Amino acid sequence: MLSIELIVGIGSLASIIISISSIAYWLGRKFEAIDKRFEVIDKRFESIDKRFEAIDKRFEAVGNEIRGIRREIVIIADSIRSSTLSINSMLIEFLGVKGVITREESTFLVNEARRLSPTIILPNPISKEDSEFLKNVLNKDVDDISIEEAERISEIGKKIWIENGSEAAYKIFLTGLFIKAYHLGKKYKKQQ
Repeated sequence: MLSIELIVGIGSLASIIISISSIAYWLGRKFEAIDKRFEVIDKRFESIDKRFEAIDKRFEAVGNEIRGIRREIVIIADSIRSSTLSINSMLIEFLGVKGVITREESTFLVNEARRLSPTIILPNPISKEDSEFLKNVLNKDVDDISIEEAERISEIGKKIWIENGSEAAYKIFLTGLFIKAYHLGKKYKKQQ
């Protein structure tokens, strides 16, 4: 027959097995609940990821729109700059042909350009050749400056003005135009 010790051992073993089974079942249910919670959290993260993707697409669309607006602004600014140059050139040459621009005014502008030329030479990437040209020509008497030299003065001023918007460069551009217009006015009077 079975000994009492064996029966007690089997009873203890059975109770341990039942306890372990109960704990395993309980833990299984807990892990199942935890898994379900993780699934819910994963779904939430998926929806958050989708929202972030939508936000990224919106930001990309806004960025593209801003780049498009920036391009349009550059085109408009270039157009305004070009129009300003054309209008001023035409108007000043017209005034010269009409004889409105005098020697005194031209001399004043040459002196002003001479005063301003160092301000555009120093901070700008102006070539040494252009720098020397401005120094030499602007030290001449206005009647000794040729139309071609006046045009080059304008071109140098225009180039620098377009590059960085320098007011002094624009004034030098206008000075070249006025000198050219002054000479055109003299030439026109001689022809009449």
